[in-house]
Parts: sequence; C-alpha cells; structure tokens
Amino acid sequence: MTDLSSLLKSSRITLKRQFEHIFSWGNRIEGSNIRIQFCSPYSGHPKVAFVAPKKIGNAVKRNLAKRRLREIYRLSPNAPSTPSDMVIIAKGSLNTQSFANAKVQFMDLIERLQKKKGHT
Repeated sequence: MTDLSSLLKSSRITLKRQFEHIFSWGNRIEGSNIRIQFCSPYSGHPKVAFVAPKKIGNAVKRNLAKRRLREIYRLSPNAPSTPSDMVIIAKGSLNTQSFANAKVQFMDLIERLQKKKGHT
C-alpha cells in the first residue's frame, strides 16, 4: 500500500535547472504569508517544491515553515491537480499565523492559480 502522506520523488522538484526554469519563465501569485512561483511543467508531469528563505530565521524555524507548507499542500484537495510546476515559498510570518488561516490562504492562492492557468 502506498503512503499518501509523503510526496514521491518523481513529484518533487530536485534539480537546479528545474528551479531555474520556474524562476526564469514562470509567474507568481502572492499572499501575505505564502508565495507560489509556477509555470508549465518542465518535464511531463507537474512537480512541487517547498522553500523557506533565510529571512524566516534559523534552521529550526525554516524547517517548521516547510513542514507547515507540506502539510497544507497535502491537506488541500485542489493542489495536486494543478497542471503546473510549483515552488511554494514561505514568507516571514507564516510560522506565527494559525495553521487554519495559512491553509485558507493557500487554498485561495491555488484557486487563483487555477483560474489564471484556465485563461491562458
């Protein structure tokens, strides 16, 4: 039986050239605590990455932010069906915001992304 709580390696962005492609050719959608950088898939099927910049704080705070992003993504019903490569980036106040508010904000960003991709 497959463990649905973790992303498969084939569903994660791992290579530098994949990140460069998204940041060079992609678009972004921003909320107050989360930013999503996205573009058409680099290779075949959509992939995702979770990033927490050093502005957030030390390694413990960055790891907490990435864990929160991964859990929000996992619990979001629409996120895995998005036809784009995505880099989901935590902003400074993500760790101080309640999990429920962060999840609502993320779901709003995913809806905006899907509407934007539907019009192109």
